[in-house]
Amino acid sequence: INYQWLEKIVVDTDSRTRAMIVLSGHRPEELPARLLISSESRFNLLERLAVCFVTEAMIRTAQVVKFPQEHLRLDSVREPWLLAALSGAGAPPPGGREGLPFRG
Repeated sequence: INYQWLEKIVVDTDSRTRAMIVLSGHRPEELPARLLISSESRFNLLERLAVCFVTEAMIRTAQVVKFPQEHLRLDSVREPWLLAALSGAGAPPPGGREGLPFRG
């Protein structure tokens, strides 16, 4: 994912592991607008993502930028695919995309 496509990160206030990456309209069409992630090391993951985002933006624009992050209850977002994913029902997001296990 190109950092220029990142619109914001939404940190789930009801969970220690979940967050959602919201991508801008400048992303390739084949990428979904939102990526739901779950990580036992969410804090470290988001901290490293923030460092990389800010560094890349500073190099590209020669300006200091703020990492776009907000805290929200993800289950308050009333989208059926997101509610199903949070409940563990396994419904794929719009477009039929399913989650892939991390292999890195």
